[in-house]
Amino acid sequence: MAIQTSSIPDRAQAYGRSGALAALLALFLDLLWRATIAPAGVPSIPETVVAAVARLTPTALFGWATETFGSMAQNTLWAFVLIGVVLAGYWAGQVGGALVDARRVGHGRSRTGLIAAIMGGILFLFITAAVLPVAREGLFGSGSAYQGALLLQAALFAAIWALTWTALRGLRRGEGSAAGAAVDEGVSRRFALRSMATAGLGAGVAFLGWRLAKSPESGDAVARQQAAADIAAQARIEAPLDTDSIFSAQESTPEPVLADAAANPEAIFDELQAAGKLTPTITSVADFYHVSKNISDPVVDGASWALTIDGMVGTPLRLTYDDLIARAKTRNITTLSCISNELNGDLAGAAEWSGLPLRELLVEADIDPATVDVVFRAADGYDDSIPFAQAMAPTTLLVTGMNGEPLPPDHGFPARLIVPPIYGMKNVKWVEHIEAVNVDYKGYWQTRGW
Repeated sequence: MAIQTSSIPDRAQAYGRSGALAALLALFLDLLWRATIAPAGVPSIPETVVAAVARLTPTALFGWATETFGSMAQNTLWAFVLIGVVLAGYWAGQVGGALVDARRVGHGRSRTGLIAAIMGGILFLFITAAVLPVAREGLFGSGSAYQGALLLQAALFAAIWALTWTALRGLRRGEGSAAGAAVDEGVSRRFALRSMATAGLGAGVAFLGWRLAKSPESGDAVARQQAAADIAAQARIEAPLDTDSIFSAQESTPEPVLADAAANPEAIFDELQAAGKLTPTITSVADFYHVSKNISDPVVDGASWALTIDGMVGTPLRLTYDDLIARAKTRNITTLSCISNELNGDLAGAAEWSGLPLRELLVEADIDPATVDVVFRAADGYDDSIPFAQAMAPTTLLVTGMNGEPLPPDHGFPARLIVPPIYGMKNVKWVEHIEAVNVDYKGYWQTRGW
């Protein structure tokens, strides 16, 4: 009597599909946690994978992608990673199924459970001992302030995958327990349910992934553009054009740019700007470029936030958001540019920043003159440093406002650093810790070769 059995390729695909569905469920729950109740600064597992891939990407390729595609490059990588996690679940399901069919360990349900536990353990070790170190979180998250959250997240991800795969494997095994039309009807019902579950979880992952990658709302763009224009007009009144310098330079030019420029020295700028040939003097908050290492930037609670200053100081400081606001009396118009900005690129902008000179806080903390670098650590785990002399420059500001309004979340609320002569990667956002050190500290991007 011949016994009909599924072919090995069919079984492998079924195991793989169960693994992919299990990965979709684990991924959905991880992203849901990240988008709702996760503490600021704790990344989801796919965000950690993105950070690891970015650090493994050659610097030249990374710079080219940023220059060419801007934030789209990061969002594309994010989409590929989400798909990659599902494919990894598919592969794990196939490997687990092959071990089940080999029947070299255990028997029946105990064998399936044991193999699921082994595959879950492998997933946990891959996340904690491979992905986290490359993402600069340290072996088993030892380099992160959120080690416990990272380890628990990895353990739950692996456990959810293993339990779901085991359950789906059990359903598959039960498909041969009946006969005839009842079997066909049961299989069709299970297939429909799995298809709906896959579609639903896939849509949920896509939505949560989009929500995390979506920048915070920019607010009223028209109002912000008008605010930028008002600041530029006020700056023109406070610092009028040096017409002597302008026309001494034009005397050496064979043809003047405008015939009536001598009568109205600002006409040249007004006419060019009206023709759309000049970028605005002040970039509105809505149009200001945004680059960060994150898929989803932290949203920090200003009420509970505090800034600490320690290290090589005589008097460590701890300041609340209200403390900084009370001291934020300085306004500077400064241009900020990304290191990846190309000629005539859009990764640059000028804004009026309000805050206080960093040196005031460092002097108050009695910073040691032997300090080599001042290190800045952010709520998203980012860190960088500037030389001691630059930190003490009067134009280096710790700012709380941008173009007359509080810093938006994507530009560093509650506080960020503005260092006029240095590229944007050194102008740390979401600052929560400042430390004076006696070494040349290498920051997040410097360790990648920038």
